[in-house]
Parts: sequence; C-alpha cells; structure tokens
Amino acid sequence: MDVDNPSAPVASTNPATSIIVPEGLRLHTENTTHLLLAADEAFLNPVQEFNRDLSIACIRTWSEMREKERHAKREAGRARKRAKAAKDAEAKDGGGKQEGEAPKEVEAEASKPAPLKTTIVEALSATGLRSIRYAKEIPLAHRVIANDILPAAAEAIRRNVEINGPLAQERVHVNEGDACALLYSHRSSPVDVVDLDPYGTAAPFIDGAVQAIRDGGLLCVTCTDLAVLATVNYPEKCYSNYGGVSVKADYCHESALRLLLHSLATAAARYGRAIEPLLSLSIDFYVRVFVRVRYAAIEVKRLELDVPFYFTPARVAGHFHCVTPSLDETASALLHAGYAVSRSHAAAGSLKTDAPTRALHDIFRAWVKTHPVNREKISAGSPTLKLLDKEGSFEANFKRHPDSVSASSKVKLVRYQVNPTANWGPGTKAGGKRKRGKDDEGEQ
Repeated sequence: MDVDNPSAPVASTNPATSIIVPEGLRLHTENTTHLLLAADEAFLNPVQEFNRDLSIACIRTWSEMREKERHAKREAGRARKRAKAAKDAEAKDGGGKQEGEAPKEVEAEASKPAPLKTTIVEALSATGLRSIRYAKEIPLAHRVIANDILPAAAEAIRRNVEINGPLAQERVHVNEGDACALLYSHRSSPVDVVDLDPYGTAAPFIDGAVQAIRDGGLLCVTCTDLAVLATVNYPEKCYSNYGGVSVKADYCHESALRLLLHSLATAAARYGRAIEPLLSLSIDFYVRVFVRVRYAAIEVKRLELDVPFYFTPARVAGHFHCVTPSLDETASALLHAGYAVSRSHAAAGSLKTDAPTRALHDIFRAWVKTHPVNREKISAGSPTLKLLDKEGSFEANFKRHPDSVSASSKVKLVRYQVNPTANWGPGTKAGGKRKRGKDDEGEQ
C-alpha cells in the first residue's frame, strides 16, 4: 500500500510467474502466455483454447508446406539451369562434356535459403491472447498485428504484450482501428496469414481478408452464428451473409461449413483468386476453416464441392421403422456393394458414401428381411410402407469388411469433443464504448 496515498490500488505478485497483478485484475495463463484481465474489458472465452491450439498447429503446418513447395520450385529451376548450361556447353565444345555435367558456376549456387518469415494479422484480437501465442509458439511468426476497434481492448493487448517478455514485445504490433480498414490497407502490401475470429459472423470481414493475403497465403475463419448457419430460423440472414440458405437435416453442420466456404470462394473469385480448403471443422458452437488463397483466375472456374453429405443409420432406420444396424454393419454392407465409405467429424455415428439413395435403401431392405418390421404399427398411407414394398436390386452383405474401420479410428484420439460443464458457448460481447463503427469484434 502507498503510505502517501492509502486509497491507491494494491498490487500483488504471482509466485509462479513473478508477474505483478494490480488490484482489480486477475492473472490468466494459457500454455506459454499470461494475461491480466479485468471484468469490464475485452472478452475472453476459455473454451476456445482448443481453437487456438488448433490454429497454431495449422499455421505451423502451412508454413512447412510453403517451404517444401518453395524448395521444390527452386530445385526445378536449378535443374532447368543445369540442363540449359549442359546443352550450351555441348554445342560450344562439340559434345566434349558428359551428359548431366554442368559448369561449376551453376553447381555453386547459393545453399538452401533461410525459411520465409511469416506476417500474421489477427483482425479481431480482443485480449491479444491469440496473437501473443502466435508470436511465442510459431517460430517463423516474424510479425503479428493484433487489432481491435475498442480502445480498452487495445490497451489490454499492450498490457498483456508487455508482461509476456521480449519475444512478444518484439513480434506483436498493436493496432487500434476498424478491422476492415486494416485489411483493406494491406491490399498493396499483402500478408501471409489472416485470422478472423469474431463474435458471431465473419461475413463483414471476408472481402477485405481475401484481398489482404498474398498468393499462397493462409486464411483462418471462425463463425459462431450457428443459429443462422445450421438452422432454418433465419434464411434471409443466412443468404445475405453467406450467399446460400441453410438446411434442416442431420448434416446441417456440414452444410454450414459449405456455406462458409462458398462465401469465401465467391469473395475470392471477384479478384481472380481461388481458395483451396485445407481443413474444415464443426466444433462445439462454431465452425472453423483454414484455406489457402491462390492468385489463379483459371481455378475460379473449377470451384463447386463434388462430395456427398453424410447420413446417420439411425435416421434411415427410422424411415423404415426398423432396428438400427450398427455403424460397422452399415459401412461393411456399403463396402461389399462396391461403394466408398468414410466418417464425418461433424456428427457422431455418421457416414459419408458415394452410394446413391436407392442403393442405401436396398441395403436397409435387406436388413429388414432378417430384422422384420411390425407393419401393424405403421399407419396406412405411410411412406414407410412404400419403402418396404419395393424390391431391392441386390442382396446386401453385412459381414464385417476389413476397411469398415478406418486408419484414423485405430488411433486413440478424441473424434467428438465433450462439451465442458462450464464456460461453454460463444459467451457475451465485450463491454465498453467503441471509438467508431459497429463491428462486433473480439471473439477469442
């Protein structure tokens, strides 16, 4: 306590980190990063830690992919130079050099260049947690721009950068301003990675984001408005944000992912750019996609996904009023019939297949033969009776197929996350007065 000013705030020191925690703030630690948080400042959602862990892994993997592509391109260029040099030498010396031989100056080119450093823009940074983790946990993150429109949030980011040591202080650059304005300012000086993680929809920021990324760069987008993307409650809102309408079906979350990818592809196509989806996930209360942006106008014409939606055996069994075959039995029958089968992460007990609906129904008709249905409990005129009365075109084989269990299923990893008992959901907006604009920024 300050003896000259007894009313001054009292600070304490956290023994584990030696960080001074002023009165009115609390210390929050996630992985390598520490935050000083106040109740009325920028919003932080602890359950999104998985999102941040995943993003770090994806950006690091993308940077490795970029280095491999760069190396392959460089080696191809060197091979062309060697071939040309050998051909020129052969023409000059009358064929005196051996095949594949090249002048010493060609072979003495510079050694493998240093890896490309990465510039990342987190347009909606809130507490700065994600940006600071990027700076500390991604080796090639040379510059991370942490932006937020709220003055209180920008001040919180600066405070949090300061307590996270020299690496964060060197790499994280705080910007207080409108996210769209920041993204559009990078049209002439594109960045390597743009991360959009807003409260709600990312739709207002997508146009600026696809213009701010350099050729081959990475765009990471989160949308938490699944009430719009994955239900039929707000069709007009869904169409205005994503250029399509959601569906009421088992695969509504996969449809949500496709709507988001569609909006990204449409925005990129306006500028002669195409997207290459690397990873698309439906997790908890949000969808998250990672796409590369390519400067390739010809690829724009090849964008529409030729991949089926998933189904659940329980839902199809409900149409037949029969007991449900196991996932393994359903997958095996499809595989024995010559169709491809895979799983979807978006729903437990789901299957994806290239089998037509008629073939799927034929498999269930064969299942009903050994697991009879009580027709007396089915009302007259029910579509179920029409499904049951049709003859199948083949006899299904439910014996276990060796490929019914995928390689990924054999790895002991969590496929479907269990929702935490507390702090689940998108949370509430950050409080405080905005300096300008009405953007809902700051979903962490």
